[in-house]
Amino acid sequence: MRDWMNWLLRNEGQERIKTYGIGSDADGLFWCFDGHKQRVDWIKKYRHILDNGLDRKAFKLLRAIWGKSNQCPSVLDACAGLGKDAYLIALSGCSVTACEKSALVYGFLQNAIDRLDSSERVLLTCVHADVISYMKKWPVTRKRPDVVYLDPMFNHRLNAKVKQHAWILREIGEHGTQAELLEASLSFALSRVVVKRSVKNTWLQNKKPTYSIEGKTTRFDIYQV
Repeated sequence: MRDWMNWLLRNEGQERIKTYGIGSDADGLFWCFDGHKQRVDWIKKYRHILDNGLDRKAFKLLRAIWGKSNQCPSVLDACAGLGKDAYLIALSGCSVTACEKSALVYGFLQNAIDRLDSSERVLLTCVHADVISYMKKWPVTRKRPDVVYLDPMFNHRLNAKVKQHAWILREIGEHGTQAELLEASLSFALSRVVVKRSVKNTWLQNKKPTYSIEGKTTRFDIYQV
């Protein structure tokens, strides 16, 4: 397993490591919040799926990603963040590339992938890049992803569960302007772009989607291309 603590020290330096209380132990990278160690841990959240199987129809995100067919799409997660959605999408059988421009967040994502055992591994690759530049530099001979998934930050009321990850939200920042991100994604995806929004937010850049899938707090806007 790669020494991600040393990688972070080389790419971020001591000051930011100290600011966020980042360290490493036998269980991998962690950061400190309110005196407790926090980690990127997809397995704790999705253990029931690994043990019992996945019903795609039970997840609005997966219904949006897969669309109205049973053909398994390839996916670019353009705003990877902590990778929770990327891992769920990959659990459904998709090949997922998660793009993250923050060196700190990328280190945590890769460390989480490294910690997966053989029964937990999925087709999930993480790349450290600005996603707009990444799409522009995509080799012309390589098939583009069927779906681009966007989860741009929207305004949260930070409850206790969100606050322990709030430094990640601040660290991620914006991948260019939302207009650049949406337009680049629409030009890049082969089939559709899926945008995650709060039900309280309007469409991204006021652009009407082809259709939407709405839950109690979250909405997925689907743009066919």
